[in-house]
Amino acid sequence: LHPGAIVQAAAVISQSVTRGVQVILATHSLDLIDALLDSMSSLGALGDLSVVRTKLKDGVLATSRWVGEEVRTARSSLEMDLR
Repeated sequence: LHPGAIVQAAAVISQSVTRGVQVILATHSLDLIDALLDSMSSLGALGDLSVVRTKLKDGVLATSRWVGEEVRTARSSLEMDLR
């Protein structure tokens, strides 16, 4: 998506979540994750954001999950690639 469209998509997704819609999406876009962080924060709904990462290592599927402020910390402090 165009950078402006990413921000618009994040806003629509965030507004849907605040209305009680469960949204599940898959992305490789760190820009979208960052836009969702910003949008959910501005709506006061950061706690409703969850990122689940899956990784196949030696034939074993491992998952890790971050919620709310953990997502922001992983992205900003650790500069973690959550894709």
